[in-house]
Amino acid sequence: MPLPLDVRSTIADLGRFAPGVLLVASGVLKRYFPDYLSTELFSLANPWLYTFVYSFEIVVGLLLIFRVFSGLEAVAALLTFVGFTGLQVYYLVTGVESCRCFGAVSIPTKVMLGLDIGMVVLLSAHLAILRPKRSVRLVRLGAVALVLAALLSAEEYLVGGKDELLAWVQGKKVFAVPARVDFGSCDGGTVVERWVHIRNRTDDPVRIVGVSDFRLLTAADDLPKTIPPGETGSFRVKLICRGKPIARHSKTIEFFYLTNGQLKRIESYVLWLVKESREQEP
Repeated sequence: MPLPLDVRSTIADLGRFAPGVLLVASGVLKRYFPDYLSTELFSLANPWLYTFVYSFEIVVGLLLIFRVFSGLEAVAALLTFVGFTGLQVYYLVTGVESCRCFGAVSIPTKVMLGLDIGMVVLLSAHLAILRPKRSVRLVRLGAVALVLAALLSAEEYLVGGKDELLAWVQGKKVFAVPARVDFGSCDGGTVVERWVHIRNRTDDPVRIVGVSDFRLLTAADDLPKTIPPGETGSFRVKLICRGKPIARHSKTIEFFYLTNGQLKRIESYVLWLVKESREQEP
């Protein structure tokens, strides 16, 4: 005996709304409240993948909530939660306490596994009731979700995103991208390397000659380094991981450069988190 129409409608709505809210919450928390200690697959240890995942979650979640295409978003979400379920099973077997799927909010793996299985059941029921007639529409929606997620990812990593825009608004011709260099988590006393990119939007070459704090940050590549007009220069910097254990640290640093015989500076911001100390604080 088929279910009454109102019951079917309620199940269909719940099957898209609950997973949609969960995906948006997961994506927003990853974006604005990241876990700097995590080194799992979907963490800041893999920035490109991390950015794509939270962007994809937000896009698909919103499409589900507002029922934009009535089909493919549910298929995309179903496949996503099936993948997440497999990942939770792996974490459970290998003893990982939390996947950090909600950024800095830690939820036990067993709870996340139950949530993911529940979302798979709800989305399956939603699709069974919806019965999309045209698979082409599903393919189109999946493509839209992937493109939008890729565009959101590009905000941070493709062209400099907000850093490039902010430099343009402030009238800066020479600036660092990203303006905030995140060294992630590290053991106290160890040395961590990251790439720094300096953009030269002037009509003259600039010569990077040094950094402001040699006790904390040094250049891993030989300086000085000349950046031609209109180009971007990249070089590695080393951070000496120091500070209070299990705490996040930040500091403003300066890169010095010469242009037309004048010594100028570029402000940047470095972040790091000390997991445990291997040295005595000076």
